[in-house]
Amino acid sequence: WLEQAHQAGHAGASASLGRMYLDRGDSARGIDYLNTAASRGHDAARADLREAYMTGNHAEQDVERGLELLISAAESGSPNAAFTLGDAYQHGKGVGKDAVLAERWYQQAGDAGAIHARAALGIAFISGEGAIAQDVQRGHELLLNVAEQGHLGAQAFLGREYLHSLRPTSQPADTQTSTKNRPCYGSMSFSIARSRSP
Repeated sequence: WLEQAHQAGHAGASASLGRMYLDRGDSARGIDYLNTAASRGHDAARADLREAYMTGNHAEQDVERGLELLISAAESGSPNAAFTLGDAYQHGKGVGKDAVLAERWYQQAGDAGAIHARAALGIAFISGEGAIAQDVQRGHELLLNVAEQGHLGAQAFLGREYLHSLRPTSQPADTQTSTKNRPCYGSMSFSIARSRSP
């Protein structure tokens, strides 16, 4: 039935067939079906193709094609595509690091309702790691805003910061406020930014 619906022009059927063939290990047929579904306007198929081209999983890696699909989806209003672009430019994933583009895409994703994008931007400002320059005050303002909206990762991050500020330290006074000397920003940042409120 799926093949019949695909032949009749049903984008969802094409996407389902594409994912089915990818799951079965027939990458060539899977990508063909996903391309058909994407050309018919199926957003999930576009997302699958972006992932395939950006990572080289199921298709020959083609970062330029993956970026083209990401930018198209983000400009069409996809908050997840905008978040992925922000993350790519912030951390240099397949592209060069670019603070202006990272902030632009994170902000666009946040404006479209992706609260985790605002959390990621806040963490980027606080940590100063990646493309975006450190601005602790701005980062805390963003995180406080999303924490008040129920974002669990932002709440945990701010709670940890508060607890850290209560600990006695033997560090010189000028290093006590430096976030770069704190261990809480590394690998935890991504999972905290990605956690979403219920």
